[in-house]
Amino acid sequence: MKRNMRPWSVAAVSLVLLLAGCAGSGGGGAESGDVDKIKLVYASFIPEDDPNSVTAKRWMDEVTEATDGKVTFETNFGGSLCEGPEMLSCVQNGRADMGSMSLAYFPSELPLLGLASVPFQTSNLDAAIHATYNYAKDEGEVQDELAEVKQHLLYVGPAAPPILGTAEPVDSLSDIEGRSIRALGVLGKSVQDLGWGPVDISANELYEAMQRGTIDGALFPVNGMVGYRLIENTDYYYDMGRYIGVNDNTLTMMNDDTWRSLTPELQDAITSVSEKIIDDSIAADWVPLAERDCDELLEATESFEEMPGADELEAWSDEQLAKQIDLWTSNVERRTDDPDSLVSAYQGLIEQFESPDAPPSPADVCLQKAAS
Repeated sequence: MKRNMRPWSVAAVSLVLLLAGCAGSGGGGAESGDVDKIKLVYASFIPEDDPNSVTAKRWMDEVTEATDGKVTFETNFGGSLCEGPEMLSCVQNGRADMGSMSLAYFPSELPLLGLASVPFQTSNLDAAIHATYNYAKDEGEVQDELAEVKQHLLYVGPAAPPILGTAEPVDSLSDIEGRSIRALGVLGKSVQDLGWGPVDISANELYEAMQRGTIDGALFPVNGMVGYRLIENTDYYYDMGRYIGVNDNTLTMMNDDTWRSLTPELQDAITSVSEKIIDDSIAADWVPLAERDCDELLEATESFEEMPGADELEAWSDEQLAKQIDLWTSNVERRTDDPDSLVSAYQGLIEQFESPDAPPSPADVCLQKAAS
């Protein structure tokens, strides 16, 4: 497999449904395809100025325009309605009609789709989101998995490859042995092999954990370091993304009952906007916002450097991909008869969408700025 690892519903309580000619309740009385005007409650645990949130707002504006104002939104960012680990249940039970979800939070609920959160496969943001979207749409078993949790996938946003932020400088890999490092989801098992002590805590807990010194560092994307204000209490940054790659995706999903209540015309318009957003979000949102975030991070930090120990990390990265795929395969044995075919399908999609002309990752933007 070629790896581009180098640089580069039940409606919510507040929901208003207007049926053609009469008012009604989303899950209670509307038949599939009945609703032709709707206000959707959107929830996200991500800060409002994060690239994923900027994309979400643009998606909503374009959906409202494409539906001639028939679909509008009430937005809730930064965990104000639902926190990250509860986002799936929040959309399931109708507190929100749709939400942005970190795939890494739901390994038990979405094990097959969780293949897209296996690290070490690609550092290409564009390839990661296209592969994840098409994998979810093409594979019947993944569609069944989404149906079981009452979700309809709208579009996919990336989690950029992580950098390592620490309170103390790192001169060699041995400096981090035994240290407590935030590493979300399956990535924790991989950093254990480096001798690190992984801590799996949510994004909203990170600031206080670093401030109090209950963790020694965090693997987190550039936009996360800025958006969650870790730059206020974390002074040293190192690029780990070139070795780890994309290790999560942000899925924007709608309660499936709500989705099925929409008219085919509204569904088609929303799908069209979603596919456009997937095609242009990296160039339109992520690249310019990486410039912004890197400027702020570099102004606040002591240093941003390559991670020391390149040869050891290269070998570790290659070894960990095989380990992580084996781990994922063992975890889904009861969910699919042929996990190898799903791996081949997903990694084939990555290769299909990878490009040598891919935009630089946010970490690469920061390294370039730090060197100038």
